[in-house]
Amino acid sequence: LKATSCLSSSDKLHDHLSSRLRPNQWSLRITFLTIMREVISVHIGQAGVQVGDSCWELYCAEHAIGPDGLHIEGEDEAVGSSKMTFFAEAASGKWVPRSIFADLEPSVVDTVRTGKYRELFHPDQMITGKEDAAN
Repeated sequence: LKATSCLSSSDKLHDHLSSRLRPNQWSLRITFLTIMREVISVHIGQAGVQVGDSCWELYCAEHAIGPDGLHIEGEDEAVGSSKMTFFAEAASGKWVPRSIFADLEPSVVDTVRTGKYRELFHPDQMITGKEDAAN
């Protein structure tokens, strides 16, 4: 529903602009209506971190990215998918998830730090406290 209204608004804007533009200014529409699609995932608490760990394993499988963050040779990513939505490409060619893992108790985040996908995440993406929030 929201996307439909957004498209309607952009169509209205396009109609408004096109009525005021000369034919040689038509390229303005393409430049003006470019939309960036990037997702930043924030995983908070024990459940959030555990679900996030599983989600990133799935995202990697869908986009043919190995546990080390590199593209898996010989595998194609899912049709119509874009790695740039969920991952940022580093200068080294490694794909780094756009995500943050946070928990007051470090043991759950430590399972991600030492798990199968430990090379995928940048250490600055793992935020932990020094003690548990339990009473």
